[in-house]
Amino acid sequence: MKKLGIGFISFFILMVSSSFVLASADAIIKPYQKQGISITVHAVDLQTGKSLMSVASQKPMNPASTMKVLTSVAALKHLGGSYQYQTELGTDRYSRGVIGHLYVKGAGDPSMVEERLWRIAKDLAVRGVKKIEGDIIIDESYFDGKDFKGRDEDSSRAYNAEISAFAVNFNSFAVVAKNYGGELAVHIDPPTDYFEFKSLVKASGNSLSVERDFKNGKEHVVARGGVSNEKIKYANADNPLQYSGTTLAWVIRQQGIEFNGKIKRGTYAAKKRLVKDKSKPLSLILRDLNKFSNNFTAEMIVKTIGAFHGGVPGSTEKGAVALRRLVESYGVAQGEYAVFNGSGLSRRNRLSAHTLTTLLDKAYDDNSIRSDFMASLAIAGTDGTLGNRFKNPVLKGNVKAKTGTLHDVSTLAGYIKSKSGKMIAFAILVNGPGAGGGGYYQMQEKIMLELYRQ
Repeated sequence: MKKLGIGFISFFILMVSSSFVLASADAIIKPYQKQGISITVHAVDLQTGKSLMSVASQKPMNPASTMKVLTSVAALKHLGGSYQYQTELGTDRYSRGVIGHLYVKGAGDPSMVEERLWRIAKDLAVRGVKKIEGDIIIDESYFDGKDFKGRDEDSSRAYNAEISAFAVNFNSFAVVAKNYGGELAVHIDPPTDYFEFKSLVKASGNSLSVERDFKNGKEHVVARGGVSNEKIKYANADNPLQYSGTTLAWVIRQQGIEFNGKIKRGTYAAKKRLVKDKSKPLSLILRDLNKFSNNFTAEMIVKTIGAFHGGVPGSTEKGAVALRRLVESYGVAQGEYAVFNGSGLSRRNRLSAHTLTTLLDKAYDDNSIRSDFMASLAIAGTDGTLGNRFKNPVLKGNVKAKTGTLHDVSTLAGYIKSKSGKMIAFAILVNGPGAGGGGYYQMQEKIMLELYRQ
């Protein structure tokens, strides 16, 4: 009898092993396959390209915030990890410390916060500016508008903030309530004259709600509830231009610069540049995006990609075209994806598990983006949206992934290193009634443990 060759034996062992893994995946998800629930899984060995798990892996599903995987890879490909947003401030006239209008040219920086505004205001003071005789005029023309597909226009929650080419504090504000031994203090942050604030919060209980309405040039905010210790509630600003401009005016006054004008939308018509402020590198902005699943940042980045890809003004649709073309260039079939926004808020978005693992594979294989992309992901049991998950000793610190959660949607996509040293890309998507709960986190952890054993 002729002996079987070593190559054939190796192939036979590999096939048996692969069949066992696939069977294990089916066994894990079977108890969770309830009526109306769809579950798709895909995992691939990044060294060999072999599929380790595949359950309906080419079926397009609602990815929720794992859509940010695509947004991040596209951002690194189109803009690069060292890309910095530049916000420019200038004036039409300047004489002996007095300027006319202060012009602000926004460029879509999603990371502009109060601390940065303080630095900008200080730079103005250092340059000798003592008084602004005119208005603060903000040029938002780098973007086409404040909205994006999938945004809930009726929600004042911070995650649902409008976007703008010049935005501060993620276009959101906070109401802070602290109870000091029965003495309640409630304030709004930032405490600018953009707000008309009223607190109806009581010094007992454990709830805090915020109502807001923009009228007569003011954001009227009412806080309600009861606080026995401390609570913070965030909400989005109803008028981003007025909110950002008023916050800038507030910090300018803090530097002793006189300003009594108005906040207006207009065209950047500066004859003299005063300040060019640069953001931190995109690689660090992506860490904020993915570790904390910041929808605002994702949508700002998509419009920025749109401006680079399709010209100014940047739009969500121009950015979505660039995202679709990137997926297509990776060889994914058109039926496996549908892209409408970059954050995952749109209920019309679709990605298959196979599409996500392809993106993860391409990012890992590309030395120009690998380190920046992987560093942006939440680390199991350590930080971000995975800070309180996967604390099993073999998983903690070993799973780096992006989570996704919407009503009736739970998803996870990222990387895990197996016990034998394999680097594995995986994607798990669950859609259907109750998918946000029902033990699907436990199912995901079981899959992670199975992949670790490979």
